[in-house]
Amino acid sequence: MMKKITSLVILLFLPMFAVIAQWEKISIKDDASFRGLKKYKKHVWASGTRGTIIHSVDNGQTWSIQKIKGAENLDFRDLCVLNKKNILLMSAGLSEKGATKIFQSTDSGQTWKIVLDITTPGFFFDALQYDSKLKKGLLVSDPVDGQFKFFTFDSNGKNFTPLLLTNFPKLQKREAAFAASGSSLHYTNDIATLITGGSKYARIIQSQKGDLHNWTVKNQEVEADSSSGFFSIGVKNRNEMLISGGNYLTLNENQIPILESYDAGETWNKIDIEPNFYIEKVIWYKPYWIMTGPSETASYNPKTKKWKSLGKSSYHNIIEINGYLIGVGGKGEIGRLKLN
Repeated sequence: MMKKITSLVILLFLPMFAVIAQWEKISIKDDASFRGLKKYKKHVWASGTRGTIIHSVDNGQTWSIQKIKGAENLDFRDLCVLNKKNILLMSAGLSEKGATKIFQSTDSGQTWKIVLDITTPGFFFDALQYDSKLKKGLLVSDPVDGQFKFFTFDSNGKNFTPLLLTNFPKLQKREAAFAASGSSLHYTNDIATLITGGSKYARIIQSQKGDLHNWTVKNQEVEADSSSGFFSIGVKNRNEMLISGGNYLTLNENQIPILESYDAGETWNKIDIEPNFYIEKVIWYKPYWIMTGPSETASYNPKTKKWKSLGKSSYHNIIEINGYLIGVGGKGEIGRLKLN
């Protein structure tokens, strides 16, 4: 009976969800898969496979392409733009295969050098975050010897220092963070929030304010498995946050709930009606939460509780810049959508 009721709710939900927008496809002469995406004023940077980074200086209308020497076998899943000239690139891959590296440019991407190279087996970088107010950054790796590994870095993108954890919840078997869009970690207002998956339950684990050494679990049990869990944290302000995810093997369905918090992550509530697709990235653009995955993009208004489809899409990551939504995905996919 419960399955029939659920199916009925989905059918009733579909008509009010089907409001379609039109993406403008941007053509570039490259077929790398892009997942890292950050902005700085009118500049947009995206990073991806085969050591590729692309750069736009005009809100995503046109792009230049660069292949970083010595990184031809690396997948840059995330990046951090400290300022116009200083950019960090995070390579996601196994350390025993030489794929756990941080590259830095201090001349707006003209030249690059390695500033962190982990060779100890078991490391796999997931996300790179920077708090511009604190002028302090945080890097996270999947667990090694049963514990997540964190590094702090300074405002110059240097001095990567291992973080010693005093108190951290015991991890489940295979529990990890997904490096899909570099948004499984958020660091702001001197609080770090990490979301997980890949195990029996997907969890939200958060540091104490002003203390990165002590962390606690913040959510109730959310069932997951080896390919599902939480993938992305979206932040509206210091108090309001949204977390979404799914299963990367089932792009057009989703059993992972969307959770929202109004108290900086202390408590979380489930959104009642949700879109039925795997969500890899969520951002805030007033008055909407906007979410994307490799099958669709949609917006949600938390005041009216209504959803709108922004069209079928193939994007792993999105960002808003000057009234436009920029999406990047596999096989050199780049899109641009005017936000009304």
